[in-house]
Amino acid sequence: DQDQNHDFQVFVTRPDFGKMILQADVATHIDYYFTFREFNDMDGAIQGYRKVTGVAPLYNLKVYGFWQCREHYGTQVELLNASSQYRERNIPIDWIVQDWKYWPAHNSTETQEMWGPHWSSDTYPDPEKMVETLHNQNVNLMVSVWSKFGTSTDFYSQMKSQGFLLGNSTYYDPWNPAARAEFYAYSKKSMFDIGVDALWLDATEPEGFPNANVSTYLGDGNAYFNTYSLMTTRAIADG
Repeated sequence: DQDQNHDFQVFVTRPDFGKMILQADVATHIDYYFTFREFNDMDGAIQGYRKVTGVAPLYNLKVYGFWQCREHYGTQVELLNASSQYRERNIPIDWIVQDWKYWPAHNSTETQEMWGPHWSSDTYPDPEKMVETLHNQNVNLMVSVWSKFGTSTDFYSQMKSQGFLLGNSTYYDPWNPAARAEFYAYSKKSMFDIGVDALWLDATEPEGFPNANVSTYLGDGNAYFNTYSLMTTRAIADG
C-alpha cells in the first residue's frame, strides 16, 4: 500500500509485515538514527537531525567573500595579472583559486604522469613570491590538490615503495595513518610552507572509484567505500 503526503508529494511504501528492513551486502552492522516529530513538522525533524549531528560551526569571516575561479590558470604571470586587474578596477575580491596543471607538464600524457602537488619551474618559477604578491594585495590563494600522484613523480614512487597505494591505482590509501601523514607532508611542503591559504581537495569521491574491489589498510575496500572522502580530508585536517 502507498500513503501519499499531499504537502510534500512523498510516497512511502510499507512492507506487508509492518517493518522496515535495512540491509547491506558488505557491512558487519548498520548504525542509524531516526528522528520523529508530529505529522508535517519538517522543522521538528530537522531539529532532531541537528541534535544528533551537533552544532555546525561557522567558518572564518574571510571565507564568505568573493572567490574567483576558472578552469585553471596556466602560468604564474596569468594568475597575478588577473588578481591585479581586479584590484586596479576596484572590483572586490577575497580569494583566487589555482586549479590543476600547475605541475610540470607540457602535454596530456605528461599531465597524467606528473600529476601532483608540485609547481612547474617553467610556468610557476617562484610560487612563494606569487603568494607573497597576492597577500600584499590582500588576496588569499586556494590550490587544488588530489589524493593521486602521477607515475613519474617522487610522490608516487615513495607511496608505491611503502605499499601506500590502492591496488594498481595512482591513489593513496587514506585509511593508513602513515599514508595520511605522508600525504599531508607533501601538501605542506609545496603549499602551506610557501603561504598558500587553503587547499581544494579535489575528486575525493575519488574519481574512478579505485577503492572498489581492493584491499585497504583496514580491509575490504567495498566495506569502507563511502569513507574515502572523510579519511583523505582528515589527513589535511589532522596535519
